[in-house]
Amino acid sequence: MEVLEFPKSTTASTATFWADNQEKSGFSIIRSKILRFEDEEFTAVAYLGRPWKSHATVVIMETELGSLIDPKGWVAWNSSADPPPPTVNLGEFRNYGPGSDVRNRVTWVGYNPVMAEEDAQRFTIDGFINKLGWLNVSCVPYNGSL
Repeated sequence: MEVLEFPKSTTASTATFWADNQEKSGFSIIRSKILRFEDEEFTAVAYLGRPWKSHATVVIMETELGSLIDPKGWVAWNSSADPPPPTVNLGEFRNYGPGSDVRNRVTWVGYNPVMAEEDAQRFTIDGFINKLGWLNVSCVPYNGSL
């Protein structure tokens, strides 16, 4: 069993992996808010995510990022995985708010701080999880595009 230590004063919004390059899964956070609770004293260092193992996909788009987000944006799973392998796929697209400045983000291969709209479209609901149209016949309301 592998034990990975992560400092208690650190938090990440996502931690994802898939076992091999045949799996296609991950997190696509769209039009959301990553903020501290109002009137909460938040002293931890917060990151958008930390890729776990060899393959990870996380894209955050058109989301309000609060001041709690560390300027690096992303953190490695542990010191032996920093930087993570180039098989990770992390990206940001048109985020806003005090934590959205990408100028001091990590410089990892596999991280795209300013995705092109064409690339971001691959991670919308229609591009990422509804390619076969199964949501079209469900009762779930959604906006599939940017």
